[in-house]
Amino acid sequence: MKRVRADIRMVAPVLLGIVVFGFWSMLKPHWVIERELLQMFRWTGDYFVGRMMMPGGLARYVADFLSQLFISVRLGAFLLALMAVLSQGLSWIVLRRMRPQRASSSSAFTARTYALSFVPTLVFNFLLCDMRVQLTLFVAFLMTLVCLALLPRRRPSASLAVSAVVVVIGYWLIGPMVLLVPLYHLRWLTVHQQQLKTVVSVIALILLLTVCMFCSLRVTPYPLRIVAQGIDYVWNTGKIGTDEEMQYDLLLREADWKSILQKASQQPPHSAASRHIVQLAAWYQGQISQQQLAETFSNVRESINSSVAAGMMSDFCMHLGVLNIAQRAAFELNESAVNYNKSARAMKRLAETALCTGQYEVALKYVALLEQTLFYRSWAHDLRDLAEHPDRLKAHKKYGMYQKVYAEATDHIFI
Repeated sequence: MKRVRADIRMVAPVLLGIVVFGFWSMLKPHWVIERELLQMFRWTGDYFVGRMMMPGGLARYVADFLSQLFISVRLGAFLLALMAVLSQGLSWIVLRRMRPQRASSSSAFTARTYALSFVPTLVFNFLLCDMRVQLTLFVAFLMTLVCLALLPRRRPSASLAVSAVVVVIGYWLIGPMVLLVPLYHLRWLTVHQQQLKTVVSVIALILLLTVCMFCSLRVTPYPLRIVAQGIDYVWNTGKIGTDEEMQYDLLLREADWKSILQKASQQPPHSAASRHIVQLAAWYQGQISQQQLAETFSNVRESINSSVAAGMMSDFCMHLGVLNIAQRAAFELNESAVNYNKSARAMKRLAETALCTGQYEVALKYVALLEQTLFYRSWAHDLRDLAEHPDRLKAHKKYGMYQKVYAEATDHIFI
């Protein structure tokens, strides 16, 4: 059988990275940016300890760190492409080790086996097209591949002994993805003298992992079903939003009013929140009057039927100067986050509305949290100055206007 040529092994991962980057940045940019919506990574010891107190804590912490970078479509797409290349490379290393040394002294594999190393990457990128599947799952897989690549290769007994330690420690750091470690040892079934020992050892490692799961139930607020599938691998609760809502939300963030109207002309939006954004774009483009825009302000509660819709309606109400409902929608967004997460975007809006409605102490509470983030820190510093010196608020071009509108307008009840 032909050996895999070295030049192909160099070019193929690069092409893989380009394809993955192009897919996420050009075809699914809205899926990239929405992954930042329901998280707020904070650079504090308490945040790290809080993650490490749960099984799979390190994988989740790293995934949270990466998720904050998805605030930029290109940066998020680049990270996904980089993870894809790492996944393929590590998979290839593990596959080269799959055949025991006794069975073959050659390190060369066929093109078919090399192609197999691309399968995990393609599978995980396909899974990430579902917003319920979290980046933690991909990170946990990469960490497990690193563990497999570092296991002793030639001596089965030493490899099994190290694997027992990896299963116990790895379960707490990575989560149930370490199940791949016991399964990895099935490679020794190709050696006749090792078959019985391999079966017994693999069963023992799986039982050890099961014991770790049941013991972790005593310190986690999750049922066995969630612990077994991974606490932050897949979200089974909460409605994040439809693909249509995500597309309109991305255009709303970019204030691309022309693209919003163009998209709506091609296909009328189905979501109530999306229809509100189309009306807002029409107003900014001078197609409708402010009075006509205000007349569309109805059924707000029905429009907030998902996390993405809540963020959109908060922005919509902020553009109209209806601060109370903008605040309520942001609160709904914040509380819709799964697994006790918080939304940095919602926190930012809550800080703004608290400031403009004269709740300066409340605004400072949100500002203190945002100052612990990476991308909202500078903005939070500026807002702190306004919250600590309310007299400067009137002179502010944006917040001064909102404060004036709020003081003069009739209070809106959220119904």
